[in-house]
Amino acid sequence: MWDTTYSLEDYMDIFQSKKLTREEEKKRDAMLIKLMNFNSWYTLLEIFDVDTVKRYLLTDDVINGLFPRPLRKKYDFARNLLQ
Repeated sequence: MWDTTYSLEDYMDIFQSKKLTREEEKKRDAMLIKLMNFNSWYTLLEIFDVDTVKRYLLTDDVINGLFPRPLRKKYDFARNLLQ
């Protein structure tokens, strides 16, 4: 998270919080997008359990933030398989 002013602790607090503001949701989604852009599917499954992946990583907001576009299709496919 080299390009943000938020610390790891800030992100951990946001991720573990039960109720988030819209701004905090955007920060969480930005963190997840970076993780997904730079890590393999298998690495993500080592970091998060499948329920967490389905609930937070495989959302429209997160998937639409991925780059390049073919990566979006891969995660959309994974979301469809896990539903």
